[in-house]
Amino acid sequence: MAETTHALQVDRNALDELLAYVQLSKQKNSMPVGIKWDTASSSPSLTRVDINKNPIDVDTAFFDNHKIWGGLNPCVFTDPTTGKHEFGSNLGLGGLDLTGESGPLMVRVPTGMVLSEIDGTDRYWWVAPLNTELDPWETTPAAYQRGGVLHNEIFVGAKEAHGYLDGETFKLGSATGKIPITGGVGYPDLPNAGRFTIDDAETYANNVGPGWGCYNIHTHDWLQLLMYIEAGTFDTQTAFGRGVVDLASGVDFAGLNTGADSIDDNLAPNGTGMGIGTNGQTPVSWRWIENLYSNTWTYGIGSNTTDTEIRVANRDGSGALAGELTAGNYEASINPPYVDPEIGYTSGYISDFEVEPLLKNMFVPSAISGSSSTRACDHHWTHYPGRTNILLLGGYWSNGSTAGVGYRLSSYYPSYYFRSFGARLEFIPQ
Repeated sequence: MAETTHALQVDRNALDELLAYVQLSKQKNSMPVGIKWDTASSSPSLTRVDINKNPIDVDTAFFDNHKIWGGLNPCVFTDPTTGKHEFGSNLGLGGLDLTGESGPLMVRVPTGMVLSEIDGTDRYWWVAPLNTELDPWETTPAAYQRGGVLHNEIFVGAKEAHGYLDGETFKLGSATGKIPITGGVGYPDLPNAGRFTIDDAETYANNVGPGWGCYNIHTHDWLQLLMYIEAGTFDTQTAFGRGVVDLASGVDFAGLNTGADSIDDNLAPNGTGMGIGTNGQTPVSWRWIENLYSNTWTYGIGSNTTDTEIRVANRDGSGALAGELTAGNYEASINPPYVDPEIGYTSGYISDFEVEPLLKNMFVPSAISGSSSTRACDHHWTHYPGRTNILLLGGYWSNGSTAGVGYRLSSYYPSYYFRSFGARLEFIPQ
């Protein structure tokens, strides 16, 4: 009988890239690192600490060489339906097609473990690389979303989402040089007479392929914590740049296109920086993610407020994400959302966060007696009584100092849309 051989067909470049990444990952620091917030102080400054609560002196190079922060790298999904993607040279933008013609421009985000603690007037948060044997650490819920399977990496849009027609199917994309998609502004090819609700954002993101969806609140909470730890302050606008927040309100869409002011060519090797314009009128990037706050509000799917409770998508990833979460698809808080005891719906600068078990790592505002330069610095529009509301994140082009990664708006219902309400893609491997 003739001998039969079976050849394993592999993409040599992809294999070499994977091996190089594995070697690089082995060399990176896996040290748990956290922050201490002195709640008795009005300062937004945070003390970086080790697992024993000892202050540590770390710099940008420390984070660049950490398995979590150093693992945030841009890539292009050349086949979104299968999840095939490629990274740029030196794990940066080099060699990548930023235009969207080859596929969505995304950022790989390593998942990990979270631990928080209250010690007198001090409050602590720590993160560590993924290790399910750590106790009493918890795996970030971001690692389980869209299917309930544990993932060591997820992906978020490097840019605010734009929309486009693929044949007869409208989809969301992520690319440079695009008009961010918002509602009510005559956006090209947008179905339903220009409507763009949070459920529309989820539908058009789902249309990209399996595992694709609208940016969810657990993903945001994970990134928000990573940003705070690296910044060493709640004042992200001072640490990384104001973002696009000082433009006139205008009419229709009055923000900036993605990749404006040559920002893609003006970033540090770790993907952090601003465009070449005036601070406050130019885009800001943190580890390759452009305008995580500012320019357009971002729908944060997976969170609702009612008069009696705060609802968040199941932390184990079971259930379905939607603008209004239905029974069985969410966990509910013990406490109701913050409202002013005299007037109900109001706004102010965040001065404290919820501490109950469900919300302790989610930076949900519980008080708004701060300012733009004290406490948590960012603004919060509270729950609007009498209805179920969605969550919007970050602020938009004329929000000034109220914007930031912690800015949250909990006042609009799921069917509402507006010219400043936008979206961001996420991909979670299936």
